[in-house]
This record gives sequence, C-alpha cells and structure tokens, in this order.
Amino acid sequence: MKKTELKASVVSDLVLLSCVGLRPVLVHGGGPEINQWLKLLNIEPLFHEGLRVTDAKTMEIVSMVWEVAAALGAEKLILLTDVAGILENKDDQGSLLKEIDIKGVKKMIDEKKVAGGMIRK
Repeated sequence: MKKTELKASVVSDLVLLSCVGLRPVLVHGGGPEINQWLKLLNIEPLFHEGLRVTDAKTMEIVSMVWEVAAALGAEKLILLTDVAGILENKDDQGSLLKEIDIKGVKKMIDEKKVAGGMIRK
C-alpha cells in the first residue's frame, strides 16, 4: 500500500468496521516485508518462475509476518492484494467471487481454475 489514497481508504474502512461493532485487526505483510525480514536474518529469498520458494526457514518468517490473525482466533480473513481476486473464469473480470469457503477453493484448484501464486493466497 504505497499510494496515499489507498492507505486512507483502507483506514477509513477499518474505522467503519470498528464503528459497527467489529474488531478488525490489520496485519500488513506480504512480499516486501517478508523479504525485509529475510534480509535482516541473512536469508536469501529464492524465487522460481516468479513464485517464492518457501523452505523451512522462510516459512517461519512468512508465518510470523502473516498469522497474528490466527493467534487472535479471527473469524474472517480478508486479503488486500494488487490483483483483482479470485475469478470464477480467469478470462472474465466480471466473474470476481465476493466470498468463497475452503471447500470452494479446493474445488477450484482441482478444476485448474486457480493456479500459481494465487493458490498460496
């Protein structure tokens, strides 16, 4: 979230959620932060065809950067990313899914509708 407008919009949404009684927790993680921690620990990030290779040491860092929400027992996970999201049909931007459960995700992976880096997300 490098754009000022985007940051302001996300903070505004978090305030709104809080005002209606939800208790949002923003966990800012992702590639740049993971790479920063790896660098601090002298671990070289590895990529293959644009995807991060996650060995055991890297997985520890990824878990630390990401899973605060899990430790708090969060009921919902909302990912903010620079891609449209999960599309029912990858060639149709209008087929964006607004909600999906783990069974639906597994089915889409089995049907090869979701691939590459999106599987991890």
